[in-house]
Amino acid sequence: MATFQMLSKVGEDIQHWSHPQHSLNLVFAQSLYTCSGCKEYGAGLRYRCNRCNFHMHEFCAKAPSTAIHPYHTQHQLFFHNKPGGLKKSKCGVCGKATNGSAFCCPTCSFCIHPCCLQLPPELTMKEHPQHSLKLASASPLPNNSPYTCNACNKIGTSWVYYCAPCKFYLHALCAKGVINGFQAQGINAPPKKGKVARATRYASQVVRIFVDGVLVGLGEGVLDVINS
Repeated sequence: MATFQMLSKVGEDIQHWSHPQHSLNLVFAQSLYTCSGCKEYGAGLRYRCNRCNFHMHEFCAKAPSTAIHPYHTQHQLFFHNKPGGLKKSKCGVCGKATNGSAFCCPTCSFCIHPCCLQLPPELTMKEHPQHSLKLASASPLPNNSPYTCNACNKIGTSWVYYCAPCKFYLHALCAKGVINGFQAQGINAPPKKGKVARATRYASQVVRIFVDGVLVGLGEGVLDVINS
């Protein structure tokens, strides 16, 4: 896969066009953060503004203007700062929305997160340490039959890391932990924002309905007292 040349050292300062007011310092911290570039989560190494709540993956801060993906060699991919603001799109590898910076093909609808662009053709994961896993852009099963991810137990038919002898399958989305620092820091992927937002919105609606009901009941009680 396309990997960015990163020879940075902790403590290094850089100037980044997306945050011109202050320099960014390369630091290491185990805590979870949201990259201000791609809007994806990360942990461990990151560029950080020591004055603002601004964090960036190292590979997002060092991303080139163009890239080539081995599974999309017919066209060059161009780096866009906020493709989600221009057109709603999904990453062609992990399937998640590209809400921030991403590499997109101007000819096709193919877009990819900078993080997913770093996924190698073969890797070893803690979920299956005995063999390396190979990346496939479609289900490796006959007739593109669905597979079950051994990490999240969800059904899939697209991008997957797999071990053929062991019949072990891992969604590309679940494999991203080796790139964004989750695996190294022992952090599980946070729940999807959409589910949390929906649950919060639903809970607030229930509370509002309950409070409105209480207020209506109190009002009716006061009127009954006045009219008695």
